[in-house]
Amino acid sequence: MRFGIAGLLGFIVPGAGHLFVGRRRDALLFLIPTAVIVGALVGTYLAVGGIGFLKFFVTPGILPVVAVVNVAFALWRILAALDGARLDPNGLRVRPEPT
Repeated sequence: MRFGIAGLLGFIVPGAGHLFVGRRRDALLFLIPTAVIVGALVGTYLAVGGIGFLKFFVTPGILPVVAVVNVAFALWRILAALDGARLDPNGLRVRPEPT
């Protein structure tokens, strides 16, 4: 059950599942890129306002890039969820808990 919760947390916020099972170094590996992306988005929003933010992201040249980044971020979240659910704090593979 514990690693299932870690997987769910890792899917919601990449790295949170690793923190839940006590893997701080691995958590930073997943949390830092997420924090950088969120910080860049918040900084852009604060710099140009809501309308400027939307104008930038619906520009024809930017929208395909946003789509590719979105897919990459989804894969990153899935990887974080799987890694957080499958490894114990020592980095050893564990068998699924019996249900």
